[in-house]
Amino acid sequence: MTSKLNTNKVNNISYSLVSIITVVFNGEKYLEETILSVINQSYGNIEYIIVDGGSTDGTLNFIKKYEDKIDYWISEPDNGIYDAMNKAISIANGEYINFMNAGDSFVDLTTLEKVVPFLKEDFVYGNHKVFLNNVDDGVSVNVESYSGKRNIPFCHQSLFARNSCLLRYPFDLNYKIAADYKQYLDCFHSGASMKHIPIEIANFLDGGLSMSSRKALIKEYYTITKKYDFFSATMVYIIRLIKFKLLGK
Repeated sequence: MTSKLNTNKVNNISYSLVSIITVVFNGEKYLEETILSVINQSYGNIEYIIVDGGSTDGTLNFIKKYEDKIDYWISEPDNGIYDAMNKAISIANGEYINFMNAGDSFVDLTTLEKVVPFLKEDFVYGNHKVFLNNVDDGVSVNVESYSGKRNIPFCHQSLFARNSCLLRYPFDLNYKIAADYKQYLDCFHSGASMKHIPIEIANFLDGGLSMSSRKALIKEYYTITKKYDFFSATMVYIIRLIKFKLLGK
């Protein structure tokens, strides 16, 4: 099931088209907040795309409620979140793409207006606030403290990536948890330019990882990083395994 609406949006030098993508599956509990966060932005040149994985709850009701504000939406089964994100990238027309998935939102309604003047590099990313549920106050995170050798140095909801980079290096579906990290490393080592900006961009709803998922994540990170730095990747892998066995995280 698809619906394609506004198709006349274009990029221009002074008013860049930004594609905001929401991926969702059975997300009726949180989707409306995310949609409102996007469609009420003060910045006007937004292309909004929603890719639903064939939800069986009330998700489609919210999509249809706001479909006059959504440029393109599709609802069909997919092979997981990275497959859905690749699908959205292939549809997007904006020079830059941001993923704001169900449960996440922009910090305020002027966020895009503040970010767009900085969109000159391939990857532009800011800070974010983490929420463990939808009622707490959240914890602000400055990603300048992140290590690019051990972790992806940004929260995806606070990243604006040049569309051409994501088309060149789509999410690798061989990785179920860390395909975003592989994409980041592939872009970084291909010479993509990256810039951190001191703006809090997104509210991120952290669902956490199960014990089995965390163990799989450790293995996927190792498989990805050893291609570029075998020694460092092996040392980090060993440290993470020890930490996982001792502390369970």
